[in-house]
Amino acid sequence: MARGIGPATGHRYWATLLAWLLLACGVGLLAKHIWTDEALSPDVQSALQLPRRLPPEVNLFNAVSGFAVAKGKNPAQEGYAAVTRVNALLAAAPHGDGTAFSGRLRNAWVKSELTVQDHAGVLCSPKVDGCLSTLRARRDTLQVLARGHSTLLQRYRNLVTFPAYRMELRPHVNMPLPDFETLRKTHRLWLGLQVATHSARGKETVAAVLGDLEFLRRLLAQADDLLIKMVVTDMVAEALHVVAAFMDTHRAPLSSFPALAPLNDREATLALALRSEFRFGASALLMLETRTETYEQLGLPVWLGATALRPLYKPNRSTNRAYRCWEGLGAATESMHPEPSALGLSGTITDCSPDWLEWIRNPVGGALVSVARPDIGRYAGNLSGLITLVNLKLAIRRAGITEDRLEHYLTGVGAQFTDPYQGKPMLWQRKSRTLHFNSPQSKRGYHRLPLQPFG
Repeated sequence: MARGIGPATGHRYWATLLAWLLLACGVGLLAKHIWTDEALSPDVQSALQLPRRLPPEVNLFNAVSGFAVAKGKNPAQEGYAAVTRVNALLAAAPHGDGTAFSGRLRNAWVKSELTVQDHAGVLCSPKVDGCLSTLRARRDTLQVLARGHSTLLQRYRNLVTFPAYRMELRPHVNMPLPDFETLRKTHRLWLGLQVATHSARGKETVAAVLGDLEFLRRLLAQADDLLIKMVVTDMVAEALHVVAAFMDTHRAPLSSFPALAPLNDREATLALALRSEFRFGASALLMLETRTETYEQLGLPVWLGATALRPLYKPNRSTNRAYRCWEGLGAATESMHPEPSALGLSGTITDCSPDWLEWIRNPVGGALVSVARPDIGRYAGNLSGLITLVNLKLAIRRAGITEDRLEHYLTGVGAQFTDPYQGKPMLWQRKSRTLHFNSPQSKRGYHRLPLQPFG
């Protein structure tokens, strides 16, 4: 008699077949899940839209971009023309790459033809110990430098006439940048001249530096890209050190020094700057799989195309994740006194570090977003603390506090002169003769201020 398939064997057969079918479906769905990218979120699409351009005659970004053009040229006009040329190239080829395209961008950008030549090495940072003494002692050298750089100094003085600032370049991996180094050195030369001539000009130099601070703080509030925000922050810090140093002389009465306004929310927030930074980062993320350099670095043939990278890298998913990260960081700086976890240092609200699912679905993208996360540190707290130290030094001078009474004065001076992080009194370090506070990121020159011997 022929052997048939019994009921028990038949059940096992169908159960096994069903299990294999379910496994095949699961593998197929997993493969599709791993291979398929997601759509850009509406928020991301909105964030990627460039802001409307300002009239060229009011936008300080144009003058900063053209700051170092040759003598006789108009910096604002040259800067505006260069921005227009670069944007036209990027509009025609938003994902352009390669050496040739990078060269075209450089050729379209402003040519920096003026630089600050400091062969004597006198242009130190006022935040550095001993710098102000050097500037006072090298007055003749500074005046020679000023004559040789009169065009740049005049251009710096003209910047105050521009009422607005908006970064108007289209984002791109090889996007050109203004010559911020020449701008910084010119400002440092201008500050050095104020220090060197303070003994002769007294109140005039105090008023000049206070006016410079007013301009820089306005720019700080308007700045909508992270690089200019950080550059101007450092320029503000150097000007604050000069103002504080003038309080140690008798060349201007203390009535010449008004109490400085605390850092306001517009000056403190990085939300606008991080939105611009996100557009730049998104440009890099979205064009990564179209760049020939990507395949060369991975050792893959270019003809494989994006399909070969898709299990490891998903541009839209990476960009959506970057948006959540950057927006979280920006929101964390909206408040002048955020919780420590909200500053982006712990990563609790910024969605930057990839979780286990991200390592499976988008390992390269997750790692890139985590690495590219902007390091904003304790920007607002440190600058706010330095402004408080300057105001505290002025209060000490006005009250005529002697050294033996200083520590007692600091403990009872009030909440307006306290540590920006913990609300504790500022500290006096007798050996180094500095007022200071404990910063979680003690960037030199931001968390301490010299207080010269008492008269």
